[in-house]
Amino acid sequence: MKRILAAVITAAVIIGSFPMGIITRAAAPEENLISMKFDLGGKGTASGYIGVSASDKYNEEKGYGIGDPKLAGDVDAGGSGALSDAIQFEGANASLCVDLPKGVYKITVTTGNNRSVNINAEGYNQLFFLTGNNATDSFTIPVTDGQLNIHASRGVGDARSLSTVEIEQVSSGTTTKPTIWLGGDSTVAKTYNAAEGTRRGWGEYLSKYVDMDTYDIRNLSASGLDAAGLKASLFPTAEHYGKEGDILLLSVGINDYAAEYDRHRDDPSKIDPSEYISNITDMVRRAKAKGMKVYLVKQHGTGGDTGRYPLPTHAWFGKQLDQIASSEKVETIDLFRPWLEMLLVNTFYEKIDYYAPGSSVEVKALGAEKLAEMVYKQLFNIEEPGPGHFDPYTGFEENATAIYETEESGKPVKNPHKGFVITAYTPDMINGQYQYGYGGSANNPAWNVSTIVSGSPHWEDLNPAEDTYDWSEIDDMLDACEKAGLTYGIRIMPYSSYLGEDFVPDWVYAKGAKKTTVERTDKPGEMITFPTWDDPTYLEACKKFATALAKKYDGDPRVEFIDVRPFGDYGEWHTAFTSGNYMPSIEIQKDMLDHYRSAFKKTLLALPSDGWGEIYQYALSIGITKRDDGLVATPNIEWSTVPTYKANMPVLGENLWPIDMMQNYERETDFSYINWSPERFRETIEISHLSIFALDQDSECGHKIYEKQQQVFDEMCNRLGYNFTVTSATRSGNQLKVTIKNTGLASNFFNIDLAAEITDDKGNKIGNLGSPVRIGKGAFHDGEERAYLFTYNGELPEDANICLAMYDADRLSSNHPKIVKSEDPTVRFDNKNTLPNGRLLLVPTWTAPAEDPNPGTGNGKILKFDLGGKGTASGYIGVSASDKYTSEKGYGIGQTNLARMSKLRAPVR
Repeated sequence: MKRILAAVITAAVIIGSFPMGIITRAAAPEENLISMKFDLGGKGTASGYIGVSASDKYNEEKGYGIGDPKLAGDVDAGGSGALSDAIQFEGANASLCVDLPKGVYKITVTTGNNRSVNINAEGYNQLFFLTGNNATDSFTIPVTDGQLNIHASRGVGDARSLSTVEIEQVSSGTTTKPTIWLGGDSTVAKTYNAAEGTRRGWGEYLSKYVDMDTYDIRNLSASGLDAAGLKASLFPTAEHYGKEGDILLLSVGINDYAAEYDRHRDDPSKIDPSEYISNITDMVRRAKAKGMKVYLVKQHGTGGDTGRYPLPTHAWFGKQLDQIASSEKVETIDLFRPWLEMLLVNTFYEKIDYYAPGSSVEVKALGAEKLAEMVYKQLFNIEEPGPGHFDPYTGFEENATAIYETEESGKPVKNPHKGFVITAYTPDMINGQYQYGYGGSANNPAWNVSTIVSGSPHWEDLNPAEDTYDWSEIDDMLDACEKAGLTYGIRIMPYSSYLGEDFVPDWVYAKGAKKTTVERTDKPGEMITFPTWDDPTYLEACKKFATALAKKYDGDPRVEFIDVRPFGDYGEWHTAFTSGNYMPSIEIQKDMLDHYRSAFKKTLLALPSDGWGEIYQYALSIGITKRDDGLVATPNIEWSTVPTYKANMPVLGENLWPIDMMQNYERETDFSYINWSPERFRETIEISHLSIFALDQDSECGHKIYEKQQQVFDEMCNRLGYNFTVTSATRSGNQLKVTIKNTGLASNFFNIDLAAEITDDKGNKIGNLGSPVRIGKGAFHDGEERAYLFTYNGELPEDANICLAMYDADRLSSNHPKIVKSEDPTVRFDNKNTLPNGRLLLVPTWTAPAEDPNPGTGNGKILKFDLGGKGTASGYIGVSASDKYTSEKGYGIGQTNLARMSKLRAPVR
């Protein structure tokens, strides 16, 4: 029923028809905006409401009522107050009719006791499948014909009742705010009256991120919808109200694909996406005709997808959405791959299950919020902060007197506190006593790209009796590493299931520490005995040993890192050889980390591979980094270390097995172990943002693999950790500006002093060009570019040799007697012209011509250059594109590969 109000009826007349206190007026920006609340049903009227029962027929004098009372009935609603009763509607003609002036109105409804109902207003479905008793929701629409007509329509079941209707005028105009329309299935839809932890749609949470002062969100989504159902039943509402500036998100496909898969389960190659493509394309074109901007949403995947390699990029009909987007010139929002990446990171870090119980696709509130955030960021192009470019000296180059060459080295560059690790067990494996046959360094070029040695001393050898320590094994390794220009990573072993080897000192058991004996899972029927990890005597002994270890080595610059390894097989925080979990409680684990952290105040500590979930978070929170040793071969395991990178801490990693083994897997499925390849190797390092990575785990110290794959190892040597490349260097008089980029994958996790130095012809330091600059620990992030300015106190000679140098400030400040405080740099640039002593010689590619000493007298020297390859005109100096600059000539082309000759044509007259 519709009744068009005459234009002469004003808002004031209408307002006067209602009881005082029922209708209020809003303050600025618009006066006389209507607000009213209706209590529907026959049990009386709650305070502050207008009462309407099923028998209250609409009349013009009141300005409200039921269109056809014969099609309405009063029913119980099960709530209290205004929600205790409701009106059952048997069709559109039974609608609640309310006279309203033209305007935009926010309508809030609360249902009665229904299984599920839709809400129809102004002839269109506005809300869908409000479920259960007293479900409430809102929508905003324009009313342009003088009357609002609203009723509950059939959803699921026969009950379709409304308890209350609240009307709030938003504006006196008839144009709604820009609206984001969501058309989707249950992964988008709002859920009503559901228990905590059950499924939720991301559309319910999008308003947490979108600026709701600017946009309205209308969620036209329902469980079970496919593209055809969306087009037929929900999309018409968006099409009717849609306008220029609105946004439509279409997020269906899971149900379309599932139906096709069920039809062709025996032969999935027959799955036909044509109907889906047709329906989506039709909605896209109709929405664009209304001026709406359309986004096609590639829906998220299942948790099982995270175990597949390669990690999939789409599912359902995601590939077809890309094709439609391309042909129809609309955009996509990808929830599939970002969702899988988020799951992979959180599987190891938080271990939160984002899916609703019993479902591999439906998500609960935590997952819905994550998806809503992903939608928001892609919809509004909200990007994570990228690498910065910091240059407070812009314009400096305009007065340049010299420009210097800044080409990359093109070679592997070894630097401290980053790079490849080689395993060694004795000093003779380091000092060249052995050939490469058994881990030796002699004639083994793999050592040329390695900076760190790792070893696994046994606890019992280092601590043979209580309060007795024998550090000779570690000291000998440190001496050998120092002489070879390497550092040592210490991984002290308490226990190994490989041969049932227990490395806990006998005195610990003599004091009463217990052991546990269980059946092995990998060898049924065979028993295995190991330390009882939560035994108080064992824990006390572990802490006492950690204290002594720290007293001896904390801050020793020859020690690169120390693993925290008191628990589990190999000290790796797992008991994989048993069917049960014999790890100590999370409280004991945290207490042990606290003890190590309090003992080691300087040396880097690492939580080993299987310290996941809460203990992983805790370790990062107290400054203990993470290592993983299952890399390359395990599908997608590299995502496990991303939280460490995001915490701006060095990431440590190792292969799952020696590379020879990983090259020979028989991959039966997408979930099988992955073969080692250069591509997989690069991918693992890049995604993990590794700073330190084992070259290999075999006894030949990487010789064979480096011999076969030298190119990729040399390449990734400069990607691991930080890698500083000078990208520009310019001098103006006595000032030097240099711009440096970190082309590695991580920050510098130690303090660096950057200096500009004046040297002799051999690169020996004569003095400083200005004061050194401190680059703080972890401050120079990967991908960043920073400019530095050095000022010489006095007039800098034009022919001065200038070098750049970087020093490991933490190492040089050490008082350890084994460290020689050399004046040569300890950190090398990844640049051509780096000298053997580590300094980067700045070679000029251009210098300003000398000034005329007697300007205006004719005594100054004038240079005229004829550029090109066709000979030299009289009175000119000839320079072709291939004539490279030399200091002997004093002129030439800086980089000849960036110059070319061309013909100069006379102008047409």
